[in-house]
Amino acid sequence: MAFRFLTRFSPALVLALVCVPGNAGAAGFSLYAHSMLDEDQRPVMKVSTALPYSNLIFLKKNGYFEAGYALYIRVLDKKNNLIDSAVLNETVTVETYQETKSHKQVSRMFRKFRLTPSNYIVSCTIRVKDTHIAFQKETGVVVENLLEHGIGIGKPQLFATAVRSNGEDPPLVRVSFGRRSGDVEKESSRYIGIQEQPVVRVEIYFEEVNRDSVPCEVLYEVVSDQNETQVLYGKKQVKLSGKKDQFVIAFDVDDWDPETYTLHVRATVDKLRVASSDVQFSIGFTRSMLTRGFEQTIGVLALIAPEEEIAPLRLASVEKRPEEWAAFWLARDPSPGTEENEALEEHLRRVQYAEVNFSENEEGWASDRGKVYIIHGEPDQIDYKNDPNLRGQYLVWRYYRKNLEFTFYDELGLGEWRMASFRAM
Repeated sequence: MAFRFLTRFSPALVLALVCVPGNAGAAGFSLYAHSMLDEDQRPVMKVSTALPYSNLIFLKKNGYFEAGYALYIRVLDKKNNLIDSAVLNETVTVETYQETKSHKQVSRMFRKFRLTPSNYIVSCTIRVKDTHIAFQKETGVVVENLLEHGIGIGKPQLFATAVRSNGEDPPLVRVSFGRRSGDVEKESSRYIGIQEQPVVRVEIYFEEVNRDSVPCEVLYEVVSDQNETQVLYGKKQVKLSGKKDQFVIAFDVDDWDPETYTLHVRATVDKLRVASSDVQFSIGFTRSMLTRGFEQTIGVLALIAPEEEIAPLRLASVEKRPEEWAAFWLARDPSPGTEENEALEEHLRRVQYAEVNFSENEEGWASDRGKVYIIHGEPDQIDYKNDPNLRGQYLVWRYYRKNLEFTFYDELGLGEWRMASFRAM
């Protein structure tokens, strides 16, 4: 995709960064697979998973808690033929009961597969030890010949880090990544605090090794997927030493609208050798939602809270809104003694999911399906039924744990699902 080189946008701080469509806790685990080169500069695919502690079953032992699980990885070609597989086992131990309920603390495993350049499907299943609990995901991956043109860029990796101080780069921690490929998705999620910013690590592979550093120009831009406008552009002059060089791109997103964006990166050496890569990510909530998007923020909160709880935020000055927003969610935090606020994270996940999946003809959060999803979350069962008069179709969401059933109707088959009925089962 060509770079647009539009006017640069200058945002500030971020409140929340999420992936599409949901968080790791709701989806079971995060799956990330990408193409890279090994130490011999041969193409490999690295498959990584992150399983939140909250999705494990811990047993109390002598002074600690322990849980185990197995990761089954299958690598298939585009005809669904099995190419390679692996089984990894892991045991997790923690000292406190609170850690066993954590969404942010995760167990990570990875495995590298040496493959020929082609398109693959990675299917992963996690089975929790001594239970019937299992999670399954799959994603499409393109293993590339990254040195085909003498230079290559690995898939950019998105991280969160504390706001820089004294001009130094602080340590990085992987947080969020998402990209769709047809009907296959890979996803992960973690919310960035107000004192953090997103950064991207880019790996550049270069065919010439054991020689003087080679000048390289790195161009990058972030484009809104919704309206295809450029919100960030930058250029860096770097030196390549050969094999693999890593560089960090940091940016603030305070003024960005909550939506999905694509980061494009291009590296050029000698004006002849060119490589590019991109990554898609989503912003779930920024300070802009407490300024120009404030009315929408209040409208969404009105779906889950009475007016007396929202009033302090609604009536606060612009300067006081972040404080009142924090107070609103602190009061709803189910475990105030832990680092994460599960209520806030789940709310932002639901809103983001509604915006991505139910925005065909209106704001996703304001649609009938979006409202139900934000209030009640994922249905336990979804059914489609044809209209006996052959005029449209019915969509039924059932919440067995809440004894609720919602029926939506699409009269013209255009995706305009309207609430038809609601009943307690």
